[in-house]
Amino acid sequence: MLHQDQVDSNKISIKLTSLVILTFLILQGGTALSLFCRFVSRCDPYLYPFLEYPMYSSAKKEGSIVSKLTIFGILEDSSEVSITNKDLKIPDYNLSPYWFRRYYLPAIRRKKDKMINEFVDIYQKQYNQKLIGIRLEKQSFVISKEGVKLQDKTTEYIEF
Repeated sequence: MLHQDQVDSNKISIKLTSLVILTFLILQGGTALSLFCRFVSRCDPYLYPFLEYPMYSSAKKEGSIVSKLTIFGILEDSSEVSITNKDLKIPDYNLSPYWFRRYYLPAIRRKKDKMINEFVDIYQKQYNQKLIGIRLEKQSFVISKEGVKLQDKTTEYIEF
């Protein structure tokens, strides 16, 4: 037999657990619908671990074109080095794969000077090599029943 105080504590714990679950569902729903982020472009990573889920809304189907972007830094001696988020490990900067794909790659594609300068400064501080430009290579693929088919490759140069 349960005592009255055990029954009361069970009811309280059930209500508290339900409240926590309801709070999490509201935060996740609000983040997914961008209700909390009217003044910034994206909710995530500010409301981590509650994230928008673009992976679900952008599923790739047959006939979809997928692009792979690769960044190459052009050094003073005209040689080139591939630059990925793994190459840039500076604790003061948020260079997770997420930040790299979400912020730096689009900024470089759109030639946003401020973000490009920040990216170049991070590289130059880490490797003590001066970059005189960036080469952005875009390789496209098409998804088909037979597999992934290679499409055209484009290259853009950004000089400083």
